[in-house]
Amino acid sequence: MIEAAASLGLVAFLLTSIGVGGRLVWLWRRTRGLPELLVGLGFLIGGVVGFVPEHLVLRGVIASPWDGPVLVMSNLAVRTTAMLCAVFTWHVFRRADPWALAILVVLGVLLGVSFVGFPGPWARAQTDAEWTWSVVTAVVRSLAFLWAAAESLRQASLARRRAALGLVFPDVARRYLLWGVAMAGPACMSAIPLLNRWLLLPHAGPDLAWMLLQSGLGLVAAAGMGAAFLAPGGRASAQQHA
Repeated sequence: MIEAAASLGLVAFLLTSIGVGGRLVWLWRRTRGLPELLVGLGFLIGGVVGFVPEHLVLRGVIASPWDGPVLVMSNLAVRTTAMLCAVFTWHVFRRADPWALAILVVLGVLLGVSFVGFPGPWARAQTDAEWTWSVVTAVVRSLAFLWAAAESLRQASLARRRAALGLVFPDVARRYLLWGVAMAGPACMSAIPLLNRWLLLPHAGPDLAWMLLQSGLGLVAAAGMGAAFLAPGGRASAQQHA
C-alpha cells in the first residue's frame, strides 16, 4: 500500500507530462511557435523516453544486455528535457539579456560534460566519481527548472499588479503562477540525489522515504501543469508567450 502511494505522484506526473506535451506539440502544428515546441517536446521526451524506460530497468522489467543502453538513452532524455526547459525560459523571459545566454550555455556544457562522466541514473551510481557526476547533474537540472519557476513567479507578481490596473486579464497571472509551481516540482525532484547523498550513508541508494518525497513533489507538479494546461477551456501558457 505504501509502495503504491510512493508511485502515485510519479505516475500522475508522468501522465500529466505526456498529456501536456502532446497538447503543446499539437498546438505547435497550428501556431509554429517555438515556446510550444520547446515545452511540448521537453515533456514528451522526458516522460516517454526518459522516465518510463528508466523505471522499467530499475524495476527489472528490462534486463541485461539491454538495461545499460536503455539507461543511457533515458538519462540523455531527462537531460534534454532540462535543457529544453532552460532554452524556453531564456527565449520567453530573457532573450535580450547577455547574462541569461551565458547561463544557458553553462547549463548546456555542464549537462553534456556530466553525461560523458557518468551516463547512468543516480540510483546506479557506485563509485565516488559516479556520485560526483550524479550530484553535478542533479544541481544543473534543478537549476534549469528553478530558473523557469523563478521567472514565471516573477511574471505572476507583475501580472497581478497589471491586472489590478485592468491592463491584463487576471487569468494571465494565474497561469504564470501555476507554471511556476509546476516547474518547482521537478526542480525539487531533481535535487533528491543531493539529499540522498548528504543525509544518508554514501551509496545507500533510493529507499521508500525518498520515493514518497518524490511522489509528493510529483503530485504538486502534476496539479500545477494540469490546472495550467489541461483545465477545461484553458489555453496553454506557452501560446501566450509566442
